[in-house]
Amino acid sequence: MDPRSRFASETDIEWLIVAKVKEYGLRPSLALKIINNESGFKWWICHQQDQCEKGGGLFQVIPSTEISCETHFGRVMDMKIPEDNLDCGLWLLQTDGIRHWETWSGPYNIKD
Repeated sequence: MDPRSRFASETDIEWLIVAKVKEYGLRPSLALKIINNESGFKWWICHQQDQCEKGGGLFQVIPSTEISCETHFGRVMDMKIPEDNLDCGLWLLQTDGIRHWETWSGPYNIKD
């Protein structure tokens, strides 16, 4: 079974994102903008040409950041699982603001 079938449409994944964002007390528009820029809402993607070392999932979390999130949350996380990726990315956004995405953001402006 294709793991992407878990979410039938982009709307389904957006619903999950907005629900998670509210748990963290953040603005949905900012998280949605970052996710759109990083992954285009394709939660299963990563940079295959780099063995996913340059990020994966909705927020395109890199392996060293995944380890930081695992330490913070006290559990093993998998950035291919949308809920784990969202918890990690939203925690970063909540604690550090947009600095993690400004470095790699290129020409787009993610400020909200």
